[in-house]
Amino acid sequence: ALQGAVEIISEAYKREGKIAGVPTGFKDLDNKLGGLHKSDLIIIAGRPSMGKTSLAINIAEHGFDVRQVDISAETLDQAQMSAERFYSGSVERQRMSLSESEAARARLSYSEDFKTLADCDLIIEAIFERIDVKMRLYNEIQPFLKDEVILGTNTSCLRVSTLAEGVAKPKNFIGIHYFIRFV
Repeated sequence: ALQGAVEIISEAYKREGKIAGVPTGFKDLDNKLGGLHKSDLIIIAGRPSMGKTSLAINIAEHGFDVRQVDISAETLDQAQMSAERFYSGSVERQRMSLSESEAARARLSYSEDFKTLADCDLIIEAIFERIDVKMRLYNEIQPFLKDEVILGTNTSCLRVSTLAEGVAKPKNFIGIHYFIRFV
């Protein structure tokens, strides 16, 4: 672990303060995290049809651990089946090798328990575009979050500053709409 930290510091020094990890394309997120790093664990919470699975697949494909959290086991089963179809199809179309597909699949996990948020570095919420629903989720997950977690919202129409008022650490709250390719 110490050797890995020294390597990260060395790379950051060589870049003269620029991003040390994989750039996300989101300036605020890159400034806070220095880009994404292989040690980052990313959680995606949300409702069906909000694009969570596509985002999770993309992030896992780029080497990051991703956990999807939802209160519905059925929704999580659907997400897992979607990921399986994507990876199987990618192997069939020779877009990725079987070993790449298996490695990406292994980086995806699913949970109904908010306690699994405790070790996360970045959480991306992707639920209905209603302030009251988003605020209720933030209140429910807050007790499980570590102090330095970055909480992102996928809102496309609500004011991020208004949503930030509903979290314990507004300075760690960002807007991160992923209509475009994430990494």
